[in-house]
Amino acid sequence: MWWCKLATSRRLGGLAGLLVGVLASAPVAGEPLDLRDPEPRWVAVRFEISPREHPEQTRSRFTPPLLGRLGPAQQAGEVRIAVDAHAIETHLFPGQDPAPGSFSDFVWIFDSETGHVRSATLAGTLFHRVGWGLASWRTETRFDARMDTLGAAGFQADRVLGEPYARLCDGPAGQCTLVEPQVYDPATGYVNAVGRITAHNGALSIDSFSPLGEAIFSEIGDPFDAAWLGAALESRADVAAPPPAEAAPSAP
Repeated sequence: MWWCKLATSRRLGGLAGLLVGVLASAPVAGEPLDLRDPEPRWVAVRFEISPREHPEQTRSRFTPPLLGRLGPAQQAGEVRIAVDAHAIETHLFPGQDPAPGSFSDFVWIFDSETGHVRSATLAGTLFHRVGWGLASWRTETRFDARMDTLGAAGFQADRVLGEPYARLCDGPAGQCTLVEPQVYDPATGYVNAVGRITAHNGALSIDSFSPLGEAIFSEIGDPFDAAWLGAALESRADVAAPPPAEAAPSAP
């Protein structure tokens, strides 16, 4: 990841996962994120987790606050926020079966002036139990998701092998449920980026509507001080990390 005192990116992933529980119970300031400030820092991100049967549902149930790392993006006027893969794997897919270690960071690119999400990207693998007649077996599906706030996305409710499936569509109203995006709201920190998930299982690929781009972004204090970590770092005495200002963001 970013800091020289962390021996491997997996150790940083473990630290970020450790901090998730601390951050969830810590006194998060809750002030909306200031996208116009590109200074590298930690931020808090809460993702809306809609039921699989209702991907159009918004502003209902959210994850605990997860740590994100903000910094300037490659393009001028944009900021990049990355949420650690381990935290995403743990919290973003309730009731599903993520393959451990298969996830990428969830990377967001914002236009800092307009609040548009230029892209929000994530990839990973989920295990599924499927059946046919009296037989059942476990299979894995690799997916990649890409969302933005540049246009609406629509879906039709369907099922594949008995599982809910939001088939991506662009048909007329009444046949296709249209979900409008919402650019970042600086007064609340809320954003809803929409797009698609492409699932790959062997030679088969299926596109579906993605509800993964709905979130609330907030400023936080220093997550590495005693108030944030408390006893958590006592069991990780070998871990040390300078503040994000020393970060050198990698390419998206």
